[in-house]
Amino acid sequence: MQFNAGEWSVDKFDFALNDMTLYMAPDKDYRVLYMLGERGLAVDFATKRRETIIEQRSPLRRDHRLGFLYKIRQIGERLYASGGGGQVHRREADGTCSILDPALLDGLSRGTEILREFRKIANPTPADYEALRVKGMADMSNILWGLGGLAEDDIYVCGDTSRIFHYDGTRFSEVPIRPPEDRSLLYVLPETPDRVWVCGRKGALLLGNARDGFHEAPGLAALGNDRPSFNGMAFFEGKLYLSSYSGPCGLFVHDRRTIERVWSGLEPDIEDVSAVDAADGVLWVMGTKDLLRFDGQRWERFDLPGNDPVR
Repeated sequence: MQFNAGEWSVDKFDFALNDMTLYMAPDKDYRVLYMLGERGLAVDFATKRRETIIEQRSPLRRDHRLGFLYKIRQIGERLYASGGGGQVHRREADGTCSILDPALLDGLSRGTEILREFRKIANPTPADYEALRVKGMADMSNILWGLGGLAEDDIYVCGDTSRIFHYDGTRFSEVPIRPPEDRSLLYVLPETPDRVWVCGRKGALLLGNARDGFHEAPGLAALGNDRPSFNGMAFFEGKLYLSSYSGPCGLFVHDRRTIERVWSGLEPDIEDVSAVDAADGVLWVMGTKDLLRFDGQRWERFDLPGNDPVR
């Protein structure tokens, strides 16, 4: 669905769309919208040309549990995509793609083997159950939901295993989080090389960098008993806005000291939120059936084709 010059248009595709990003090639003076399909497909929206990031029958899939792709971003002059199994792909100028660091990939799952070994224990003790839990956590797929960077030798990814990894142009290394994190991390937004924001489920909001590590952002006590699941971030007029899809669902803003929920004054207010973005001096808040725009002074709601007006 596209909104242009006050008009909506709809394009339908035969694949599950997980993400999109604007891409400007080094030899062009305009941007192209690229869409990411979960099964390893990237599509140029203007030409509808399809590019395969990774083949379904790739040998990599025999030795690694790669899963779906979830995020696509332009970093430097190239496109990058991340997803399940620790996969991060880089697209070259000729359209070919390669794994950025094979060492980050998951091996095959040991889940069945771990469970079979546990069932051999006649009378499991609490220590045995704890060992099973630890082994299960270690065997979790490293789903990389978040991807971002300011340069091709300064890239961050984060995901379900509550870890952050940094790519220095040669390899990925895990970045320490103090204290250690146990919540899924879903989004990365670099502000400067020294200030990188990472957010996630149950109110997770971290700030740091590869050199100093990450720590909890200031002011989160203001959330009280709320534990929003932050899945997106955008800077607008010097503040960090965060979308939350549950716990509660809504829009939040962090002014670098504290955090609070955002209310628009519209009826109904901001309740259906799945993403947030900022472009051309405007903040956009998107939901499954709602779309709002904020210019710094006034909120405006748009009706989405195919849905009843939000009133």
